[in-house]
Amino acid sequence: HDGIIELPETTAVGVPAKDIYKIEEDYVMEVDITPNRADAISHFGVARDLAAALDLKLLKPSVDAFAVESNKRNNNKRYNHKRISGMAEKSSARNRHKEH
Repeated sequence: HDGIIELPETTAVGVPAKDIYKIEEDYVMEVDITPNRADAISHFGVARDLAAALDLKLLKPSVDAFAVESNKRNNNKRYNHKRISGMAEKSSARNRHKEH
């Protein structure tokens, strides 16, 4: 939204927003990322670490349909995009050493 949300005049004072908007449950998790964890400074990086810690399957987002469109080139000071394909996930040398 852009600004103040106006509620119906019949809304009682002090009613939680979750009751007004029918939100079942919501969680807030605060994470601190240390400077040496550049791999975790993203939603996906945090999701990967949480999946590992909670023993959950990590669902990877697809980038196949990724596209950027802009008809206003003068307003875009800079845009970069690089797609890398043909990569395979493998254990790092550090992890392989621990496994054996």
